[in-house]
Amino acid sequence: MIRAVLFAILMLTGTPANAQQSAAPLRDCAVLPSSRDNLVISNKCNQPIHVELFDLARQTVIEGDLQPRQAMQAPLEAFGAICPAGYRSSVPLMLVNRQIFAKEMYACIRR
Repeated sequence: MIRAVLFAILMLTGTPANAQQSAAPLRDCAVLPSSRDNLVISNKCNQPIHVELFDLARQTVIEGDLQPRQAMQAPLEAFGAICPAGYRSSVPLMLVNRQIFAKEMYACIRR
């Protein structure tokens, strides 16, 4: 009984705040590099996006915000997340998590 009451309290107090703290990925907003000669990611949407990339060659994370129609240099080989500006991936951007990002099994959470 106590568990049920605690669960109900958590649901009533925690859900609105949690709902405001997450967003869906915006992968469709990103125009990815078209060739090895054009290593640029750009934002084709009308809202700012946050780009997080794991550079496989350097084993580092590159990130930045892109305004609509803005672009940034991309690594030759990378994987990552595209979120609304002000958000970041809910999953750590690490090599062991590569398949999670490939399958878009991450959410975007407030930074």
